[in-house]
Amino acid sequence: MTIRKQQPTDSPFYTIGCIGQENHEFLRLKVDISKEDDLLFLIYTGADISLLKGTKLIGTTEYDAERKVKVKCVDGSPMETHGVLDARIELSNSLIEHDFQLVNKQVDIPCDGILSHDFLKHTKAKVCYESRTVTLNGETCKMEGKTKQLEV
Repeated sequence: MTIRKQQPTDSPFYTIGCIGQENHEFLRLKVDISKEDDLLFLIYTGADISLLKGTKLIGTTEYDAERKVKVKCVDGSPMETHGVLDARIELSNSLIEHDFQLVNKQVDIPCDGILSHDFLKHTKAKVCYESRTVTLNGETCKMEGKTKQLEV
């Protein structure tokens, strides 16, 4: 007999962005579990939880499937993540450890992940649109521009 653990139906729903190819701000960050030099993240304060797509992660990256959550996209459609993975973002002078919800094709975003409210709060982020910078843990990172100008 196989017992399956399922997400309880009364669990909280988180909000994330399922967005089109509109103009948004991004950060390129080096992530320890990526097979690429850096990943492109959407800065999106309208989302409750941060996401990371699995497509550019090292194949042996482990995640906790027990901690998957249900999320509601901006258009109202529900989806479920695969679980949580712990990632370390390498800045010039420090590391940021953060839990990301793992997704693949469930979320249509023009980048590798979303830095949401939880991440920005955790890093005490300061976003300056005038200088197009984001300060994370006291270190300044330059924002990248509009989706049309980016290659993911």
